[in-house]
Amino acid sequence: MKTLILVLLLAVCPCYAVTTWTTPVPLTEVNSQGEEWGPSLSSDGLTLYFSRIQGGPGRLFQATRQQPSGDFSAPTEITELSLPSTDVLCPWVSPDNLRMYYHTEGSTRWSLMVSERSSEDAQWSPGLPISEINAIGANVQVPRLTADELTIFFSGRIDGGLGGHDIWMATRSEIDEPFGQIRNLSEINTAAHDLAPYPSPDGLDIYFVSQRYGDQ
Repeated sequence: MKTLILVLLLAVCPCYAVTTWTTPVPLTEVNSQGEEWGPSLSSDGLTLYFSRIQGGPGRLFQATRQQPSGDFSAPTEITELSLPSTDVLCPWVSPDNLRMYYHTEGSTRWSLMVSERSSEDAQWSPGLPISEINAIGANVQVPRLTADELTIFFSGRIDGGLGGHDIWMATRSEIDEPFGQIRNLSEINTAAHDLAPYPSPDGLDIYFVSQRYGDQ
């Protein structure tokens, strides 16, 4: 199995205009001998959430820093969301840091989940399934949302797709409502694997992984 590491991409932004990306830099204070992946950064840039697989089921971790450009502290496991014999992976946290979306991988099913907490200092509550999305297939993963949490993007190998893993989306009118209008993003998917979507906060751009040109 390949070892994955997290990398930090720094934009060169003179006058706030992005021109190019610098060479990726490993987050040595975060990485371990295991696999670190599925990173998500809080809106203030001070907390990094990610998955780690090392000698057992995948778990969620977080690391903090004092300044958006500073080094992160040693990671700590988010133990209240750990599950026995089940991978817990790919977190995404709302801009107010009060809701975490992620997915779990059991032996036969992958499910999207959401957990809430009352404040940034409180523990996360036990995760609840996003049932309306989990119902469309047994393999849904990597939830990522727009900043208003009204549009969710995710990937999965689901009947009705174009082949392999596809990227899907769903919308809702209020945060406390279920998602609806679930659809395959056929305009960007291919017969190859297309997965791990990362939308911009406004939902106008989306970054994702694809095997359409060979290796991911």
